[in-house]
Amino acid sequence: MNFDNIIDYSKKVNENQVVKNDLLFSSKEFNCFNSDKCDLLYVHQTSKVSMIFGVRDNKLIAPFSAPFSFIRYGSNDLKLRHLDDFYQTLISDVNLEPRIDTVSITLPPYFYDQSMITKNSIALFNAGFEIAYRDINSHIDIRSHCFNTLGSSSKKGYKS
Repeated sequence: MNFDNIIDYSKKVNENQVVKNDLLFSSKEFNCFNSDKCDLLYVHQTSKVSMIFGVRDNKLIAPFSAPFSFIRYGSNDLKLRHLDDFYQTLISDVNLEPRIDTVSITLPPYFYDQSMITKNSIALFNAGFEIAYRDINSHIDIRSHCFNTLGSSSKKGYKS
């Protein structure tokens, strides 16, 4: 693994993401700005996908300075096989690196992109990752939700 490869990443990867896919916490700029919160930066990438990790205390962590992180990709046509390849090569690389004991990835809440986050969850499971914590996030889209279907306590909260 080539640690502190953020400069190489900058030369190879187009950071211009499809707007829907672009999450601040996953951007090169955000991670470089917060690089003092980890020992090293590491970018894992395949031809379709990339992700920036921090290395701290023998752990590869994404995010290392935010509540969640996500992959970077330039096409909405990303297939599960692309994600499987991404995480399988990550595990292969980590297994060859004696300085890394653990990999930790925290995905964003599902409302950011339910389909893509679900694909990532499946690919992580396929690669052998285990869920350490499950974020339960309940929300409703008030623009398309029928007010009449809410319970009385919800209606009170909505009116206040």
